[in-house]
Amino acid sequence: MESGEKVKHGEGTLIHSGTTAYEKGNESYNGNWNHDKMEGYGIYNYTSGAVYSGEWLDNQHHGKGIYEFPDGSIYDG
Repeated sequence: MESGEKVKHGEGTLIHSGTTAYEKGNESYNGNWNHDKMEGYGIYNYTSGAVYSGEWLDNQHHGKGIYEFPDGSIYDG
């Protein structure tokens, strides 16, 4: 970005706190960034207790990954 604007790019961790009544605490993403978007491999911990580890594109799950639900069930695909 040529404007001198700071963006997340490369590898890093983002932690933010829950902001609504149903959110139990912090959410975090640890992985690759491309111009402020989650892209490549990363692990996201949701306030619900669910965890997604896998590929990302344009801030969305994309490609192969494993989603672990709070009840212990797992989706791998």
